[in-house]
Amino acid sequence: MMHGFKAPHDAIRLADGSILVNELGSKSLIRAGGEHGKDRNVLIGDLEGPVGLVGGPKGEVYVTEALPGRSRRLKATAKKP
Repeated sequence: MMHGFKAPHDAIRLADGSILVNELGSKSLIRAGGEHGKDRNVLIGDLEGPVGLVGGPKGEVYVTEALPGRSRRLKATAKKP
């Protein structure tokens, strides 16, 4: 169980055990790890309505933004928090 997110809309678990969370409230994609997800860092900010999140077969991550009606492909290779 993880708490303290600002309007989380979607989340996925990465191979290393960390979690990616789309925070609608902060307009960010957050990577959470450590005990109860307390270690967090912003991978992308200024997202316009982050709502969807899905992992791809090669470690890539797709993020959808509702307001502009677009999706982005990212590499989930940032350092673990």
